[in-house]
Amino acid sequence: MGLTVVARDRAVDDAKEARKAEAKFKLEAYSLQRRLDRSNEVNRYLFLDHKNLMGAHVEMSRKHSKNLTSINTLLVDLSQQQAELRLVALKDRLAYAEKLKTRYQR
Repeated sequence: MGLTVVARDRAVDDAKEARKAEAKFKLEAYSLQRRLDRSNEVNRYLFLDHKNLMGAHVEMSRKHSKNLTSINTLLVDLSQQQAELRLVALKDRLAYAEKLKTRYQR
């Protein structure tokens, strides 16, 4: 009868240890799951921030390209106006030279 009491006590102690170990592992698993959930949440926010930054970058690039196009158009217009002004100045000089030529030929 003594061996059965010892065996029963040992089985009870083993069951207690198993429950303690199971509770410890459940707590650890719960802690790991919380950390994983938090990590996933952080990753989601980082992804959304990255997505928003990329969208802003694309928008800035589009605006920059549009501005460069406008600047190029203005430069072409300016060059054309400068050429027209040079042509007018050359015509005036030619007319003045013709006037002087006529005056000195008389």
